[in-house]
Amino acid sequence: MKKPALQHYRMLAQMGFFALFTLTPLFDLLRYDLTEKHAYFLTYQWHVGIDDLIAGRVDAQTAAVNLIFYLFFLCLALGHYLLRSPGNGAVSTAAGSAPTSRWLKRSTA
Repeated sequence: MKKPALQHYRMLAQMGFFALFTLTPLFDLLRYDLTEKHAYFLTYQWHVGIDDLIAGRVDAQTAAVNLIFYLFFLCLALGHYLLRSPGNGAVSTAAGSAPTSRWLKRSTA
């Protein structure tokens, strides 16, 4: 018996997450180093700017802007990219009509 498409995509997403979860430490894709007190993303040091605030080199307003741009904006942009990428269930429609999702449509069968 063939699985419905949603269950198939769910299984692929679970397998992808498990692969990413197991390979992330191996390839040093994303980690937080407690001894150096900063994160590494794709083997590059990722500083948000908190250290400069604690050391007194920048004011609180600059640190807040750094947090917004280097942390929250990055997370929002990544989330938007992942949700809007092809293959996530969005169905293209004819020009002028509203886009719909095939997951939200009810089965008529």
